[in-house]
Amino acid sequence: MFKLSDGRIMSPDATFEYPEGILRPMGWLRYLTPEEKLELGIEDYTPPPEPPGPPPAPVVPSTVAMWQVRCVLKAQSLLEAAQAAIDASDNDNLKIIWEYGNFAERNSPSIESLGEALGLTSEQIDEMFIAANELSV
Repeated sequence: MFKLSDGRIMSPDATFEYPEGILRPMGWLRYLTPEEKLELGIEDYTPPPEPPGPPPAPVVPSTVAMWQVRCVLKAQSLLEAAQAAIDASDNDNLKIIWEYGNFAERNSPSIESLGEALGLTSEQIDEMFIAANELSV
């Protein structure tokens, strides 16, 4: 809010037409002091906060630790089924990775074949990788 030299109060968004040829004299417009605002019963306007937008879509990690994979499978009651699918697999690389690997890569053929054996969709595998990535020791 502003106080004009003649005592009138104006809001910052008010428009004022200057007569042609008239220059605004220095100091004829000033901000109200907090005391003047209190005396006039004027509260500062604070716009409401912007409503929060939708949360960003979680990013599917490209790699997670094998212990994280096992924890998520266990939490979803799929660990024993995963072990059985790996034991029954003809894919020796999958067996070695499961037994000795440190990390699982989301786009690896081994993860895809394990997901298929467990009846998981690509979206479900993505969700599992996101959940695994949120685990910490």
